[in-house]
Amino acid sequence: MRSGRGGGYSISKRTERSRCLRGARAIGAAVVLTWAIAPEARGDGPPPQLGAHGEQEERGVVVAVAGRDEERAAVASSLRELLSRLGLEMQDSGSSEPPWSSDARKPAANGVRARVWVDARRSDRVDISVQAARGGGFDPPVVRVVPRGDASEIVVERVAHAVHATLESLLVHPEDSASSSSTPGSPPSAEPLSATANQDSGRPFRAAWVGLDATAFASCTGIASAAGPVFGGGASLDVVARNLALRPSLWLSAAVEESFDAQGPDMALETNVSSFRALPSAELLRFPVFDLDFGAGFGVDLFHTIPRDARRGTVKLGEAKTLGDPLVEAQVLSRIRITQGARLLVGVQLDYDFATHRYTALDRFNNSSAVLQPWAVRPAAILGLCFPLAGAAACGSAE
Repeated sequence: MRSGRGGGYSISKRTERSRCLRGARAIGAAVVLTWAIAPEARGDGPPPQLGAHGEQEERGVVVAVAGRDEERAAVASSLRELLSRLGLEMQDSGSSEPPWSSDARKPAANGVRARVWVDARRSDRVDISVQAARGGGFDPPVVRVVPRGDASEIVVERVAHAVHATLESLLVHPEDSASSSSTPGSPPSAEPLSATANQDSGRPFRAAWVGLDATAFASCTGIASAAGPVFGGGASLDVVARNLALRPSLWLSAAVEESFDAQGPDMALETNVSSFRALPSAELLRFPVFDLDFGAGFGVDLFHTIPRDARRGTVKLGEAKTLGDPLVEAQVLSRIRITQGARLLVGVQLDYDFATHRYTALDRFNNSSAVLQPWAVRPAAILGLCFPLAGAAACGSAE
């Protein structure tokens, strides 16, 4: 048995029943792996630290929203999801008035960490006021402005992220909030908060602007013509810079395909493929319920082959081999929002293997016959579950 370049190939087919069973096992393994790598997404992990005086029982954020009913409901839904990432619980005031009296700095209620008022009644902007509880009372409100001009769903998500970022600054990083405060009754800050504005331009990006996603996925790959679809599974980490144009990200993944047999004239070749990828990506489309990314990069497929099942006693089997095929890959991914803090990931991939190996068998007269030759162009589809691990990641954000 040897490997070379070019030539024909012949691979045995599997029964449809065995393929379905292997596919089910791959999907089951992906779900188990997702459960293992993302405890934060299902609430098993500890909440973020809320500063020096963030006692466990003080987690409430009283929120009031003024505006159209559907917009109020959308803001409340998005805020509830984002505040949970900070270990906070949203408390709807049930009113469109500010959640404070004329004395904006009256004593804080038991268990309340902050108060938020969102005024969405204007046609050109949304005004946001945030107060953090400190020393038994409330600090002066911090004011933010989100300009309108985009679809209502996009404005809603920008408002939610503005509140999230402000509370993170006030409660998680209180040392960063001094320059953002204003006195009661002061006008809104002159610089509007937009989807790409960095409010801390004098400092490096904080975790609010860079996120980390984890994905567990099942895959179906075309490797060679006679093999049929080959099922597998894997996991990925996705580093997202949400504050930059096109939301660039880096997709790092590892996957293992099921074993399949290639039949030669006098023996069989058992083959297993492990895949590793590093793909820079950019966002093509983004809506509240789904997004669309395109990525292209490099990777390697490791073909582990084991000669076996010699059909004649004179046939000598070679040693197992592991050979690497470098390749380039293009990938299109969509993340579809299915619940708070989780998305269904659907993707298609196309690999070009520019160093394919041809696996051949030699008879006693030194004549070669092809056993396995992978396609140079290999398509694949993936289906998985995606969870945010840290920061403003793509899988937990609907902006």
